Amino acid sequence: MGKTLGTAFSSYGALLRDPVFIGLSVVCGFGLATFFVFIGSAPFVYIEYFGLTPTQFSLCFALNAASFFAISQLTARLSARFGLVPLILWSVTAVAAVMLLLAVTTLWVDSLVLMMTLLFIGFGFLGLLLPASGVLALEDHGAVAGSASALLGAIQMITGAVSMTLVGVFADHTPAPMIIGIAMCAVAAMLTVIWTLRRLPAHLASAPPSS
Repeated sequence: MGKTLGTAFSSYGALLRDPVFIGLSVVCGFGLATFFVFIGSAPFVYIEYFGLTPTQFSLCFALNAASFFAISQLTARLSARFGLVPLILWSVTAVAAVMLLLAVTTLWVDSLVLMMTLLFIGFGFLGLLLPASGVLALEDHGAVAGSASALLGAIQMITGAVSMTLVGVFADHTPAPMIIGIAMCAVAAMLTVIWTLRRLPAHLASAPPSS
């Protein structure tokens, strides 16, 4: 038992010292945080602010989930064709651009349809970013895949929970905190990608998806 715990802690220590693993895990964390912020604020925004019924809200919520999961099915095919690194760069840039556009436009246009459309597109690109970043984060850690997956998941959950809580603190009975929070998380993910890829070893720069 002691040996097992010692091995586990040793694995976590090595992972925490790997800037690429930590960077990509944080990318996944900020990416997931955009959805956590949406989950935490959407009931108020859709039902209380825009006046949708609970049934209508459920359908709108399902659209974003459908966009994420449908587009995520393309990750393996696209990464096999273009590589994980280009796919991560393209998808994080798209997520950040769409969510920034959402933040800017909603300051001037109070439109549920516009907000839903941009969220649908943004969460679709998120469906490419999260799995691609997760695969690349784990690529060099097959020997400690269990520990790496657990730490990756923990970083995602912590980042998402903290982001959702912070947005809740700034609630002002408008969609603004949700939208600005989503945009900030998306931009943070993009900046973290840029920081991380500068530290990427050469053998991972063209890494295909793990089989």
